[in-house]
Amino acid sequence: IIIPSSLAKRKHQAADPEEKLIRAVESSLNQDYDSIEVIVISDGCDLTDRIIISIIGNFKTKAIEILPIKLISIPKQPPFSGNVRNAGIEIATGDIICYLDSDDILGPDHVSTIVKNFKGSWVWFNDMVWSRDKFIERECSFKLGFCGTSNIAHRRDMSARWLPVNKYGYDDWNFIQELKKECPDGVKIETPSYIVCHIPYKRGYDV
Repeated sequence: IIIPSSLAKRKHQAADPEEKLIRAVESSLNQDYDSIEVIVISDGCDLTDRIIISIIGNFKTKAIEILPIKLISIPKQPPFSGNVRNAGIEIATGDIICYLDSDDILGPDHVSTIVKNFKGSWVWFNDMVWSRDKFIERECSFKLGFCGTSNIAHRRDMSARWLPVNKYGYDDWNFIQELKKECPDGVKIETPSYIVCHIPYKRGYDV
């Protein structure tokens, strides 16, 4: 599970980004699938470093030999640069890679649902949004803006990579096009528990 994080102040940013990063990481670590690796990419952000080092420290006090979480610090990148997620891909050791935005969360069966239904080289799926008082399944499709980072998982050994510099919305779109170009066998699977908590420009989702 690759989680990019810069916590830099920007327009349309989710409220309380530090608390939401902790929430995102905790949801990744609380999966009902045992063999997971959580990789947080700190995009030139000392605050991210401090938060994740604290979480790692909690594991070390419990004498856990193999830590389920890694922190990778890289120099500050331009907004929406694919270099951040690419850094996570390069150090990942698992067979399947999925992504989590630092202001979203995963339900406990997210990874197990992906693994159970995984076919071919990559898969895609719907996600869930929190709308005021309930979860709503959001239909995703291969149209610009309707399928993003939250909706894909792929084999680590694929050669597709994110573009070094992109712009909001197009970073996800272009990576998906690279996946389709390399392996046209991507299939839609049962909806796992990716919960989108913050959607810019739409009221009622920022929780």
